[in-house]
Amino acid sequence: MDKFLKSLERLATAKGIVVLVIVLLVVFFTYKNLDFITEVTFKVDRPSGTNEPPADPNFRAQENRKASFSIVGAQLTPVDFALPVSFYAELRNDGFATGGVEVMVDFGRAAVDTFEIRPANGYTLISGGIQQNTLKVQFPSVARDESVHLYALLTMPTFREVVANPIGEGLQSRLTYDAYIARSSSRWLSSDFRVFLQFVAGGIIIVMAIYLTYVLIAKLSILFRMT
Repeated sequence: MDKFLKSLERLATAKGIVVLVIVLLVVFFTYKNLDFITEVTFKVDRPSGTNEPPADPNFRAQENRKASFSIVGAQLTPVDFALPVSFYAELRNDGFATGGVEVMVDFGRAAVDTFEIRPANGYTLISGGIQQNTLKVQFPSVARDESVHLYALLTMPTFREVVANPIGEGLQSRLTYDAYIARSSSRWLSSDFRVFLQFVAGGIIIVMAIYLTYVLIAKLSILFRMT
């Protein structure tokens, strides 16, 4: 115990306190920026070559007058139950104008038990549907920053892909089942890593707080002895 106290007294110097303060600042910064550190970016698959803008100088101005749709959310029941499992997808118009989009969902081996779409009166069923393994719908008009939602009950928790094709010119968006699984795994790992960092940062802060309290008490006791 005496050796431990003596080692603490040797550390209770100006340099030691400065180092500890720096460590505390680094830990505090890491704790406050865990969202940035553990951020995992997910990009929807697009056909190769579509990200390269043409040489036309008016391309950007033309793009600003188009609708652009992206698959911003997808959920699938992770376990196969005796009851029908749920599938949900959200597509949003991220462009700069109102536009239409045609959405095709290929459920692969799964069949549709029932489905519902929002907005309820803003779409046309083209093909597929109940007792089918595909669902193809068209939304003729989706305003900027608005979303469309597809919900279905399936015979098994799987799908092959979700494809969004803008009506007219525009980039196709696609979400495959493999990409969906990778996205879900990345979110789980990110959350787990965040909890781990919080635990480590919390432990370091507690240890440093105890040590700094001891140093402060030791310095005050020395000061009182001198007086």
